[in-house]
Amino acid sequence: MNRVIIYAHYLPPEPSACSTRIASLARHLLTKGYRPTLLTSRPHHQASNEFDVVRVRGRLGLLRWLWREQPCPIMISSPPATPASEVALLAKLLGYQLVVDIRDPYVAEARKLGEIPPGWRLWMKERLERMLLSSTRRISFVSEDLRAAMTELQGTPFPESIIAPNGVDLKVFPANANKRVTTRLKLGLGDSPVFIYQGILGGKELDQTFLALFPVLDRHDARVIVAAVSNEYSINLLSQFRNMVAKAGMKNRFYWLENLNSEQLAEAMCAADFGLNPLPKHRAYCLPVKTFEYMACGLYNISIASESSPLHNIFQDPSLGIVTTNWEAFQIAADSAAENTQNLRSFTEYRSDVARKYYSRQIANDRIEFLLRAATLAHFK
Repeated sequence: MNRVIIYAHYLPPEPSACSTRIASLARHLLTKGYRPTLLTSRPHHQASNEFDVVRVRGRLGLLRWLWREQPCPIMISSPPATPASEVALLAKLLGYQLVVDIRDPYVAEARKLGEIPPGWRLWMKERLERMLLSSTRRISFVSEDLRAAMTELQGTPFPESIIAPNGVDLKVFPANANKRVTTRLKLGLGDSPVFIYQGILGGKELDQTFLALFPVLDRHDARVIVAAVSNEYSINLLSQFRNMVAKAGMKNRFYWLENLNSEQLAEAMCAADFGLNPLPKHRAYCLPVKTFEYMACGLYNISIASESSPLHNIFQDPSLGIVTTNWEAFQIAADSAAENTQNLRSFTEYRSDVARKYYSRQIANDRIEFLLRAATLAHFK
């Protein structure tokens, strides 16, 4: 009775915000007596030692697997919206009870920003996204801003939807003084100011981020850790960024780490002082997972986002971080932070406590479980 399926493009042990969100939810469901099965059509060379992960091949593989299984509640995670919509359609036809979790950028905004050129592909993606939104009344959105944007897109409200905000898995990402010391020794960081960027390489304007940091690194003998998600989509970007750093004479100031698991990522973050959080393209509703992981590890967030970004509400307290709206201000903020490294380090535990008190991932887990429980009850009516 407590079996549930969770479909997502990226799953553990892959290093991504999506798999982090899914892993935290799956752990929570296990403690509540559920039997979660994680489903994807994306291959991966590593197996998860923690969860039951099913990897099938393409659309036909998904259809065959769903057809063979006994229907039960299924949570479908988006983006990407196109495969999520296809899974929703298949699952609904086969009698599964649907919950949809909308996490991040969507097709309509990609069109507005020119990220998808006009044509039949865009038309199809938009129709599929609308289909996903109308496939069920049980929908979770990562923020109120995103729900409002999707309501405008769909033209109708989502009466049974909930907000399942991004947050941090506090069991994995606590501030840890021992990790700070051992990781700094291992990387040879000394006591210099250290910035870290973690996550995907595309769509974040990291070239602008690094250009803004170069004079700051020279002035303060500072370092940068780049904990990159490296895959077939980003391998060329990684090479380009490495070359860019080398040409600028900054090679000895950058430490490149790839595809860290959650525990390794927490160690790397605990060694740093400042978390880099660039949000280009002005995705006004977006509150990335890294925001709260930085904070939980005691880091000072340095962000760039639009004036309407909800990040501004989080960082009204200047000891937690700063949100800038242009690259000049971003550089000034990074320089000021490096100048005041010792003072900002004294607030490490405070920032970690704020994350623990207000930004636990458990809030989202409880709310999504509520939707899955409703789906379970509907399934057995």
